[in-house]
Amino acid sequence: GGCRQAAGGGCQRATQGDGDVAAIVGLGLSSFVGGHGVPWLLTGPACERHKRSFMLESRRQVARMLETASPLINYVHADYGRAIRWLGWLGFDIAEPNGGFRRIYKEN
Repeated sequence: GGCRQAAGGGCQRATQGDGDVAAIVGLGLSSFVGGHGVPWLLTGPACERHKRSFMLESRRQVARMLETASPLINYVHADYGRAIRWLGWLGFDIAEPNGGFRRIYKEN
């Protein structure tokens, strides 16, 4: 198990005391010669049981990502209201829907 370092970015696996994977988070780069950061996240059921820890750690992860690459840009499904609220809480600018997705943007 575990995560391998991705080219130009990283991957971290967060587990809770029960050993279940709560989240896997990573940062890609839009180009091998730099460019903007492309953050991504996958969560598991343990994330629901540890919401406060997840929220606090997600803020720390975004700050670390911004130390590596700025701006951070990606897309979220326009109907995924919970993720959109969370991304707004993290300080991302969230564009109006376009083609079923909303662009997210954050810089230092």
